[in-house]
Amino acid sequence: MRGVFLIGLILLYQFIFSGPVIALILTFDQAPDSVNEDNEFEVNVSFSCSGCKDSYLRAVFFKDTTTNYFGYTQNEKGDWINSTADKTLYYHLAPDSLVEGSWSGKLKAKADLSAKGAGSYQFKIGRYTSANSSATWSGNQATILINTPTPTPSPTASPTLSPTLAPTTAAPTPTPTKASTPFHTSTSMPIRTPTPSISPPIPATAAPKVGEAPPTNVGGEGVLEGNSVEVDATLSASPSGEVAGLSTSKDNPIDSFTISIIVITISSLIFLLWRRLRLILGSKAVQ
Repeated sequence: MRGVFLIGLILLYQFIFSGPVIALILTFDQAPDSVNEDNEFEVNVSFSCSGCKDSYLRAVFFKDTTTNYFGYTQNEKGDWINSTADKTLYYHLAPDSLVEGSWSGKLKAKADLSAKGAGSYQFKIGRYTSANSSATWSGNQATILINTPTPTPSPTASPTLSPTLAPTTAAPTPTPTKASTPFHTSTSMPIRTPTPSISPPIPATAAPKVGEAPPTNVGGEGVLEGNSVEVDATLSASPSGEVAGLSTSKDNPIDSFTISIIVITISSLIFLLWRRLRLILGSKAVQ
């Protein structure tokens, strides 16, 4: 009897003093297969917890069969938080953030190769409470390869050899040839205007006396009985422009007006002489 009473008392104590059982579900997806060091990425997180108070989510990398966690998690303020003793610095989920005890969103994370080298690591999400208790981990985890970027080699500048320039002889500058102007030979000779020949007026022949034949020599020489007067009245105009011994050549140029005056003067003198001779002859005939 005493044994049965003790068993019943133990069962009753657990029923009376035990708290409510909390059902918590934490999962994630969309984790990358590989990342470069310090490259951030994000995963989709689903969180369900009935009756949970404040929760703090953390993303971690670790090797299999170890609990040496490392990596950065971005909290709701945008700060990147690494492993620390204060778990409340991670991503905070307040109770009012849950809708009917559930929440889903994105959590950003990145590796920390200052703590660990490159290689293949396990990845998972943990939930902490404000009491800094141990974490409740996600029901799944992923394998992520962390790569170390290959440094890009700096290009080595190869020495540039300056080519030895062979002495060059300046090419002679061609002298432009002036186009020759075609020579035009004028076939037309200068036209010389011939100087008109002016013949002296022929003096009128004296009327012959009765029984006397008229004089037949009317020219430059006049022969009269009793008084012989010879007058050289021949005025010739040569092609060179010489009139009565007067030259119109280039050495002694005389214009046509001067020649005309001279010819008229000589003609007048001859006419006056002829008239005077006629008067003289007429007076002798009267006697």
